[in-house]
Amino acid sequence: MIPEAAEHMAELYGMPAEEAVRTEHPSVDTFDLLGDALAQPVIVPELRAQTPDADLLRRCFDYTELLLTSPSLLLREAAYFQILEALLDESVPYAKAFPYMRSHTRQRALR
Repeated sequence: MIPEAAEHMAELYGMPAEEAVRTEHPSVDTFDLLGDALAQPVIVPELRAQTPDADLLRRCFDYTELLLTSPSLLLREAAYFQILEALLDESVPYAKAFPYMRSHTRQRALR
């Protein structure tokens, strides 16, 4: 859904992104993956941009919605702590994210 994160995943894990997201290798951590390969290098800079890429942010928050509504507690917690909490940094224009959030993500963000 977000090929813009592939380069960051590959750099983070020293393997192609396709392998990193499918591996059971203990060095691949869902929290790190969402924080260091998606939130910090993709979502946050896009929100800080003068003219953010609306399609990219829509896809990022569609993905976040999938994670936050997953039956997996690990995925829900990772999305909350690594993506939504990354938006709380004082240097991130948090309000710019709301138009791209879907209902569950928006509710969690407002809580």
